[in-house]
Amino acid sequence: MIDYSQVDWGKGADTFASNYAKQTEKNSKGGGNKVDLTQYLSLVLPDNENEGEVVLRLLPNQDNPLDFYVTKKFHNLKVGKNYVKLYDPAQDGEESPLADKYAILKVGDKTDQESARQYISKDFYIVRCIQRGKEAEGVKFWRFAHNYKKTGIMDKLKPLIARLNEKNYGTGAIWNPIAGRDIVLSLVKDTTKGKAQTNVVSIQLDDEVTPLSKDKDMMTKWLSDTKTWKDVYSKKNVEYLRIVADGGEPVWDSELKKMVAKAGDDNVATSYNAPAASYSAPASTTSNDEVEENEYIDMSDLPF
Repeated sequence: MIDYSQVDWGKGADTFASNYAKQTEKNSKGGGNKVDLTQYLSLVLPDNENEGEVVLRLLPNQDNPLDFYVTKKFHNLKVGKNYVKLYDPAQDGEESPLADKYAILKVGDKTDQESARQYISKDFYIVRCIQRGKEAEGVKFWRFAHNYKKTGIMDKLKPLIARLNEKNYGTGAIWNPIAGRDIVLSLVKDTTKGKAQTNVVSIQLDDEVTPLSKDKDMMTKWLSDTKTWKDVYSKKNVEYLRIVADGGEPVWDSELKKMVAKAGDDNVATSYNAPAASYSAPASTTSNDEVEENEYIDMSDLPF
């Protein structure tokens, strides 16, 4: 295991600020398996509560303790009755039916161009954390969107981290498991958009500097956990994505042993044609004037 007492935590906090600035600049330019829900940080408030808070502790990345997050692109669109986030394989240089659909519609008429918006892939941050009060559930993963209005989770964390590090070098790395700080998320339920959604209204840091856990064995267990975002956020295969790109809802056909469009999907189009085997990722499809970032936590957002 990494010797966290030897890590330059001040450099980690400075590196975070620098990397996030670069990420922001880049963005301005341009199945039926059982799921262990305890692996996901939930910000959904109970039905009988309109406000509350979640307290968590960020964990360093396993491969590089100077970082505490990864950035990946996902499409966020409706499949069947729910909105889901689908990993964009274009970022790996692989065939990406939804990115291709965006490219096709983007050069069409005004109606097509409006429809294209839903197929844009967006940057999401993924962090590992421990939720206070639910330590027995172990390491959790939290995925949240980059906010192009600069009012998102990362935008609220950045000045807090920077201020601490400027005041006392090294203390800005709040994800330091030896001497870090817990994060307090203040939540409020909002029903103005037709259904209950949770709004993160503020982010504060705990005043006290503490170790990740007073139990050294538990702390070692959490830090040695090899589970990554790839283990909890599934990457759908290309057949699944093709059906979604054509307007259908993918379901598993046990006889054909493959994904097919759900029966009754009369609106399934035939406009998507898989490109040739030699695939190159399309140019970035995200820009400030094209994306209206949702500032709320969608309760129908499933982790798979």
